[in-house]
Amino acid sequence: MAASHAAPMMTDQEWVDLNRRARANVPQWEIPALVLVALGVVGLLLGLGGNHRGLQAFWVNFLFWGGLAQGAVTFAAAVWLTRGQWGPSVARIALLQVAFAPVMLILFLLVIVPSSGSVVPWIAHAEELHGFKGWWLSRWFMLGRDFIGLALLTAFGLKFASVLMRPERGALAELRRTTLPPGWRGLEVERAAAQASAFRWGIAVVITYMLVYSLIGFDMVMSLEPHWYSTMFGGYYFVTTLYMALAALILWLTVLRRRMGLDGLIGPLQYRDVGSIMLGFCILSAYTCFAQYLPIWYGNLPEEISYVLNRLDHPVWVPLVKFIVFGGFIIPLVTLINLRVKKTPAAMCLIALLILCAGFAERNVLVLPPLFPGRGETFVGPSALEALSGLLVTLGFAGLYVLSVLQGLRLGVIVPGPWRVRPFAY
Repeated sequence: MAASHAAPMMTDQEWVDLNRRARANVPQWEIPALVLVALGVVGLLLGLGGNHRGLQAFWVNFLFWGGLAQGAVTFAAAVWLTRGQWGPSVARIALLQVAFAPVMLILFLLVIVPSSGSVVPWIAHAEELHGFKGWWLSRWFMLGRDFIGLALLTAFGLKFASVLMRPERGALAELRRTTLPPGWRGLEVERAAAQASAFRWGIAVVITYMLVYSLIGFDMVMSLEPHWYSTMFGGYYFVTTLYMALAALILWLTVLRRRMGLDGLIGPLQYRDVGSIMLGFCILSAYTCFAQYLPIWYGNLPEEISYVLNRLDHPVWVPLVKFIVFGGFIIPLVTLINLRVKKTPAAMCLIALLILCAGFAERNVLVLPPLFPGRGETFVGPSALEALSGLLVTLGFAGLYVLSVLQGLRLGVIVPGPWRVRPFAY
């Protein structure tokens, strides 16, 4: 993940001034975001009746928006673990999205747990499922392990961010002559301690992310069709989540870099590197998707083909699937191969937006067909009320996500310290 170039060095005073300027120019979007959150609550309430469209919309959005934040934190941990010197400010913008993780944990308890009986069609009689599925998919065992996994991932992400930024908080306090962090032992000692501690917590974040988001893919998506299974589905789910998280990171970089005075730290070379990583995840996402279909085809497995037919045998789902294939794979693959495109922020922003739209459509295509077998309803449903409910819930999640990231930017150290991370050979 490391590249051949490194972020420019700066003096201590330049670092202090840049952090002050960046924090002062964090976008003031709290009020519009809160309005979106309020609209989301209204949409959820509107969708509680009938076929519970609001709860189903909540389920889809929980999977989509929560993955963006957790994937970004995992990317930041991976950059740090590989000693990536090419874009510390890029990784820091990703890391500060950890502020959204506790919000998702609360939403899981407040909405996902109580609504699971209304969303998942089989959960009230899971004991009737064949074999081990009866106890593995029992309601409280499934929800309990998912909550514990998300809680661990959230705790590890918060600890990793805290450990990584502690020397920087202390250094800023020393230079500004303000209150030092409790137990401050001097910059060199704190940096050495942070190196060792962040390495352990970073590994914990990456490994836990792979395990937990594989589990989320199995439990909250694949289990919606409990008689179909794929051992590769968990890997496909966490890979596509990381892919979408990188696309969301591109949008944040484009919005923030000039506004917050980070042009000198986040430029065409950083866009090129993120674009190259995104290209890799584009290919990996397509591979893990096709690898699940391939055994069904060459093995001629009629009991497995129902999963594919549920998504390709209705005129409503087919256009969405085509959009996912072209918007999520073919167009990004063709464009991200081009070096000039990857070094152009405006072009990268458009590609990232296309990937996110395709990713949101993909989450809908994964979740909704088993909830409406044979009906082929899209996310926004057939009625005006259901359409409004789904749209408002989506806007509410967008508001929560933006609000949380803004708070992360305000509370964190936006520009990493002006010192190099030690290489592995030390």
